[in-house]
Amino acid sequence: MALADLLKSDGALTLNQARRWVSGALPEPDRVLHVYGLEVPVFLSPELADADDGLVMHAAMVGEMRRILEVPATAWRAANATRTDHTGLEPDAVWNSKRGRIAVEFDAGRYPRDRVTAKLKHYDLAYDGQIWGVLRPARIGYVQRLARELGLKRPPTITVEP
Repeated sequence: MALADLLKSDGALTLNQARRWVSGALPEPDRVLHVYGLEVPVFLSPELADADDGLVMHAAMVGEMRRILEVPATAWRAANATRTDHTGLEPDAVWNSKRGRIAVEFDAGRYPRDRVTAKLKHYDLAYDGQIWGVLRPARIGYVQRLARELGLKRPPTITVEP
């Protein structure tokens, strides 16, 4: 896939993601992020050119979820820099799937318990399903346990990001 197409749909890609998903030679990355104690070279869409490092990395991980799930860009709306819900309950992306509107959330493991439970409850009521991407396998059990405690109608699907 072309780098420009991926940036148009996802906003950001790390250099490692680009190596996985882009065919052909890559240009120099646009900038280096400083996140999680690491230096991460990234490619950026113009919309995220001035965004802070945390938002850019988050966009890159949400885009990675789209690609892993094999969701066409036309069926995916990522919030990235266009958030309109200031309650903090808007998902990172919405997937318009055959099952309906699916809330997509990337959790780097820093959300406190009350934030995770609020999102789980909101997505259960407002969407036809929810998918969470996490960085560590241990976080899967944590989110699943909270979902069980809440007695959700539609428990989330949880994946571990590479």
